[in-house]
Amino acid sequence: MREFRNVSLGLCSLVFLVSSAIGAGQTPPPSQRLLQELASSNNLRAFAMSAMNRPAEGGIFYASYATDICGRDFAAVTKRGDAAIASEIASNATVSASRLKMMSDLPQRCSAFIPGETTQMLNDLKSRVRSSSDPLIAAEQNLITAWKSGRSDSMRAAVGRLMQLDDPLLWTRHRLYDYVAQFDPEAKKATGIFLNGKVYPANDGLRHLEVSIALDLGFCKRDLPCALDDELKIVCASGGECAQDRYEKARNYVLANRGTEANWKAVLTLVPQIQEALSTKNVSFFVR
Repeated sequence: MREFRNVSLGLCSLVFLVSSAIGAGQTPPPSQRLLQELASSNNLRAFAMSAMNRPAEGGIFYASYATDICGRDFAAVTKRGDAAIASEIASNATVSASRLKMMSDLPQRCSAFIPGETTQMLNDLKSRVRSSSDPLIAAEQNLITAWKSGRSDSMRAAVGRLMQLDDPLLWTRHRLYDYVAQFDPEAKKATGIFLNGKVYPANDGLRHLEVSIALDLGFCKRDLPCALDDELKIVCASGGECAQDRYEKARNYVLANRGTEANWKAVLTLVPQIQEALSTKNVSFFVR
């Protein structure tokens, strides 16, 4: 999997960005407040405890996400990260402040959980899913059911519902956009991707890479949290690459896989097209 991150903004800026994206008279997405709170939370345990009591806002989904992220073995992660820092200091006599900040982000925000608590909470949340009124959980399950059915009308309806909910974490936590991109029968046959009326088969090399990376970026919103951001933090904390944001990581991935700056430019051309299709609820851009 490709993991990308973008630096979160302060809460005031975040509220403005989310609010400005909602037209006058439109009902805001039910999870809007939780998205803002997740971005600004320094205590993910407190965030999860609050979220799980707000299922109508998507709280079961958000509590599960935060608890799952904090269930990582951060002792092992930190050990690997410390070894990487020691190696960097030995080579360069210093280590960047941005690397240290990114490495410490999730361990600090998850530190309020006591050992074993995340497992108990996840089990509790799983038991709540069956009777939950959480619209994000329902939409995710509906899309996966539609994917299994192979019915285009069902998939179109499921994608339309996700567009209405307009939540980047919902799209990216379990990479639901991959289910959509690979749903088309022709795309399945070619192990490829369907986008905007065309199938990009896996053997299409760099063009397939461009579209794949564009999907990773397009279903996130540049200045809002999405799941790929936290995955990038974990990679960094484990001693891996510490890209400044998900766009830098994406560019590095393209260039590391025989791509060129021209391929990266093609990615950047596709991303706003994907985001425009999401914004205008253009289901046909993704499912025919």
